[in-house]
Amino acid sequence: MSVNKHGNRWRAIVKAGRQYAGSKVFDTRREAETWERRQKALLSGSPDPRAGQQRIGVLLDLWAADRPARVAVTTARAETALLKWVSPALRAVKANAVSAALIEAEFTRLAQAGKARASIARFRNVLGSFFSSLVRDGVIPVSPVRGVRIPTAARATEEVRPYSEAELMARLTIWRALSPIDADTVAFLGMTALRWSEARALRAGDLVEVPTPAIRVERAQPEGTAEPKTPKSGKARRVPLEDAALDIARKWAAGKAPSDRLLPRVHAGGLRLRLDWGNTSQGRTLHDLRHTAITHWLIAGVDVQSVRQWAGHSDLSITSRYAHWVGGDADAAALDRLNRARGAHRGHTEERKEESRDAQ
Repeated sequence: MSVNKHGNRWRAIVKAGRQYAGSKVFDTRREAETWERRQKALLSGSPDPRAGQQRIGVLLDLWAADRPARVAVTTARAETALLKWVSPALRAVKANAVSAALIEAEFTRLAQAGKARASIARFRNVLGSFFSSLVRDGVIPVSPVRGVRIPTAARATEEVRPYSEAELMARLTIWRALSPIDADTVAFLGMTALRWSEARALRAGDLVEVPTPAIRVERAQPEGTAEPKTPKSGKARRVPLEDAALDIARKWAAGKAPSDRLLPRVHAGGLRLRLDWGNTSQGRTLHDLRHTAITHWLIAGVDVQSVRQWAGHSDLSITSRYAHWVGGDADAAALDRLNRARGAHRGHTEERKEESRDAQ
């Protein structure tokens, strides 16, 4: 037999003719036999009809167990989390019986449950990789994910929740009393729209002051990763620094070599703990500081194309998501200018009262 008891587990052995080709140990006999059949199909170059009879749940578990050896640890971890979204109904279906309609039903279920379209897209990519591996292994002839679109019912990308200028100033007063160093970091994020992974990857040499003060954003380093990678947009960008942000950056860069980290602290968990974030942030996240900077730029009158470039948006439609937030403060400012220009009610009411009192 090519599948044998190995202590409390099962060992599958694969041979090519009389030559040993490989072996692997599994917790159950079924997993060992499934792996053995898939390896034989690979060696022979022809599909094994019995492999297509395996349940998706079993094949998914085998695929996920093999991923850490093939992709980055963080990628494997993210894929494992997304695979939990696979419904019990799909896991129970045989591999050769999975249709495009079943895959579309998975996407529709997630959309109706309120999952963001971007999240469903990531789930689709993981399923696509899994079924493509089954095609390569000769388990199924074609991937059922191919050509299946995410339903339009999927929830739009996350709603932005920026701080108003007054809200941010009030929060910073509280945070500076708790931890001045971390309060500077929060203020910097709220003026530069940097993602946390981009901010923690900054080096002192990324601060430039010619021809104008700016930060070069050339890399990102999510927590838990050893090496930096390219920013989310895939492109480097330059973010101009207003005076307050420049003062903070200069303070951080003082005495450092160009290759030294710019931020004094680079762990979000510690920052949130020191700032008592759960009780002081008004329900916002660190990423909302990025939204805050973008809306403040637009309110200040920076043109949309410049904001798109500073924020590193891949498409102008992403920048336009902030339009309704800008409307609140921008509309109020515009109405105030109109009222003052026409000498009407709200714009000059208080001034007229004061003039009346002075006259008396």
